[in-house]
Amino acid sequence: MGPLSERLIDAATQEWEFFGYSSRALNNKWKIGGDEHDPPYRERVQRYWSVVGHPTWDGRTKQPWSGAFISWCFDRADYGSRFEGSAKHSIYIDWIRRGGSADTLDLVDPQSADVEPGDLIWNSRRDETTSNIPQNYTQAIARLQAGDFFISHVDIIVGVGDSEFSSIGGNVSNEDPGGSVTKSTWRINGGRIADPRKSWIGLVKNRG
Repeated sequence: MGPLSERLIDAATQEWEFFGYSSRALNNKWKIGGDEHDPPYRERVQRYWSVVGHPTWDGRTKQPWSGAFISWCFDRADYGSRFEGSAKHSIYIDWIRRGGSADTLDLVDPQSADVEPGDLIWNSRRDETTSNIPQNYTQAIARLQAGDFFISHVDIIVGVGDSEFSSIGGNVSNEDPGGSVTKSTWRINGGRIADPRKSWIGLVKNRG
């Protein structure tokens, strides 16, 4: 793991601590700390929005801020031109796919590579209006190639063990209390993602 990856993990971890150590365990048990709607957390979310061109938005804004959080972490870690942030995960993932950060970040099939600290895990997700989502890497790439920047989510991998790994993402829970920066724990088998709770569609290897 290089210095950029270390700084990325540090940035995500510091925000997780600030939000009160929110967590999702292997048994899917949740523990949510800070609520995006309440101070000082809603002002913290405003910092995330500022790096993707929305400096007046905050935790009360009715837009998902998980992409802004990831973009802020990369900005905080000084990736510079090695990362092009966006409020929408599939947009910056497509930038990576097209070689925008060829010397540092590489999008691969999550079934083809082991997870490591500093990598990004990418999953598709549904909302109230969208049920037709990619179920695997091949489907996701086809959608991106067609210019379809579908709804998805990304976490930063912060720790890897023998049978599980942990990741941190923003705006993870929409329960009451509301969205938070949350650390989740996932199953792996032989170093590869093996957790059925999500449709895993990509792994971004981070050489920074």
